Amino acid sequence: MLTGSFPSIYVDGMNNSDKARTMVQTYMTEALHNEPLDALRLSSELSRELEIQQRRAVRQAVEQHSWAEIGAALGVSKQAAHRRFITSLADEVKFEHRKAKLARRAGRTEEAALSTESIKGAAEVLKKARRLS
Repeated sequence: MLTGSFPSIYVDGMNNSDKARTMVQTYMTEALHNEPLDALRLSSELSRELEIQQRRAVRQAVEQHSWAEIGAALGVSKQAAHRRFITSLADEVKFEHRKAKLARRAGRTEEAALSTESIKGAAEVLKKARRLS
């Protein structure tokens, strides 16, 4: 077991991925046993949350890694990874732009300024991400 300022990679003899997978499987099995519709709702919620977290991870990875590395981590080609995530990165920029525009129109200058800063950061990430290297 690792100690110090780094998070533990192994917990109770399992790495964090295995532990998370086991927890989800246990919870889903119980939900399926009790009420299949609840299990469906839960699986849908989990899928959405995982998609959000995956997009966040890709956005971070684009800063330091190539699409080939990102694709390998996802188990797909660099082209498939790029095609899948470049649109969501562009959508983030569009969303922040709309948010800033609405805030400016409503006179919420502080919120508009925050959105503008977010746009700049997202645009930089998108600029790097557009390169398929």
